[in-house]
Amino acid sequence: AIEFHENSLKIDKEIGDKAGESACYTNLGIAYHSLGDFKKAIVFYENSLKIAKEIGYKACESKCYGNLGAAYGSLGDFRKAIEFNENSLKIDKEIGDKAGESACYTN
Repeated sequence: AIEFHENSLKIDKEIGDKAGESACYTNLGIAYHSLGDFKKAIVFYENSLKIAKEIGYKACESKCYGNLGAAYGSLGDFRKAIEFNENSLKIDKEIGDKAGESACYTN
């Protein structure tokens, strides 16, 4: 899966698809998170978050914060995990994403 996401990322960069690029970084983060490489996952989540902020993609921004919270929680840094989860919740409330809000409360 990682190789496919890397190939997709390369294409998204070539064609200037910032939303696609952000999604690829998220997917790479999820892949590394599932492999237990939480620090590498965080790097990809941060890249995704940066792009989501640049293009004003609030739903993706919220998901990035949630993913960062999960990764930091997996590392045992619960203070950062809570901080990122609260950022996600704030955005979900702003954009009216009830499913996102619910997910924040269960993390």
